[in-house]
Amino acid sequence: MRKVLVLLAVLTPQIMAAGSPAGAGEPAFWRARSATATLYIFGSIHVLDKDTKWLIPQVKKAFRDADALILEHDASAPPGQVAAMTASRAAYYNPGVSLQSELEPGLYKRVEKLARKLNLSMNYLDEFKPWYVSRILAAAYYKDPTYISKYGVDWYFLEQAKEMKKPVLGLEHIEHQLDVLSGQSGDYGAARLAEMLDHLDGRKNEITRLIAAWRAGDQPVLEALTVEKFKNDPKFYRALLVERNRRWVRKIRNWLYDDKSYFLVAGAAHFVGPNSVIRLLRAKGVIVERLAPKGAAPHNTAGAPHKIAAR
Repeated sequence: MRKVLVLLAVLTPQIMAAGSPAGAGEPAFWRARSATATLYIFGSIHVLDKDTKWLIPQVKKAFRDADALILEHDASAPPGQVAAMTASRAAYYNPGVSLQSELEPGLYKRVEKLARKLNLSMNYLDEFKPWYVSRILAAAYYKDPTYISKYGVDWYFLEQAKEMKKPVLGLEHIEHQLDVLSGQSGDYGAARLAEMLDHLDGRKNEITRLIAAWRAGDQPVLEALTVEKFKNDPKFYRALLVERNRRWVRKIRNWLYDDKSYFLVAGAAHFVGPNSVIRLLRAKGVIVERLAPKGAAPHNTAGAPHKIAAR
């Protein structure tokens, strides 16, 4: 379950009380500056319901004024192509190998039991490696029709950028994300599958808590619900966050050498913890400030009245 929460706040973005930091009451929003360029940073939750209110005037204006939108990966590959890449490069076993042949019998029986409960065919699941089976099972178990990517932060800004004919840049190629996930193979992937099964029950409300912490701009709680979950899984933490954040910072610093304004949207978990993009940028001498709330109530993004007008 901990992986589900982290991936919700990272790719394609919930448990304790904490003091309210500066900017509490609205999602965290930063501005990085150089002598010539400005880069706004906004953490994303990749799936939301249509009634979640998060788009405040300050964020709208920053996006409207930006010369380009930056997402985690480039938007050039259509969804069908991304799905095909996932299947061909990372998810499927080679002919003659199956989930049943690779998993320890006891673990395989646990997968079978949950698959029956979720009305999933084992003939279908047998084709996939453990890391991908984990994602299929978790997605089916936690499926909630009110939370979909159509209302996610990334999707909203991507659609707005298309309407405004604003360039869309990527921090990495989609293949880099697939490499992180496909690296969970063999015994490691099986261990992660077992862990996911161990943490299914009693955790569904944590997704709601994650979204609430993000919506309130409560970075300590976000860190506790995402980064802190990796204490027992440093390998995945390094691959999913630390190494990617370091690559992203190198690319961000290059953008800050020009004379443009950018609006960057990426999973909220990339902006919390000791190896966050924010801390890495500051360590390199980049001026990064968290923008103070303006007191305006955020609103939802469903429907035409909230579209951002091109400048």
